[in-house]
Amino acid sequence: MAEHAGTIALNHLSDLGHSHVMAAIVLTFFGAIGSALRTRGGLVLENLALRQQLAVFKRRDPRLRLTHPDRLFWIALSRVWSRWRETLVVVKPETVVGWHRWAFRRFWTWRSRHLWLAKTPSAGSDVMVALAAR
Repeated sequence: MAEHAGTIALNHLSDLGHSHVMAAIVLTFFGAIGSALRTRGGLVLENLALRQQLAVFKRRDPRLRLTHPDRLFWIALSRVWSRWRETLVVVKPETVVGWHRWAFRRFWTWRSRHLWLAKTPSAGSDVMVALAAR
């Protein structure tokens, strides 16, 4: 009877596509070996990245939307972890690079405007007062 149950299970696996099952087993095996060879810090960062993506998927929004904190998370992670692209599923890696470039441009635009405004009152106020007095 036990052999008969085993035969049924094997027939069921072949119905699903034996090659797909074997491929999944082999990929799982190599993934486990890869995890064993990684450093603890790398595993922690990978776990953090996967958990963040899971949190995005669990939101009740029917259309997958990333919030500003989500984008900042991926920008920061891309700066500190070289293997961030391997775990990214939610968006394309090029999208994260684009967000980083956008944030960089925005920061320097803001910075240059505030530096100019900070210098204007001290250096330019005398000139403005003189022109107003004419």
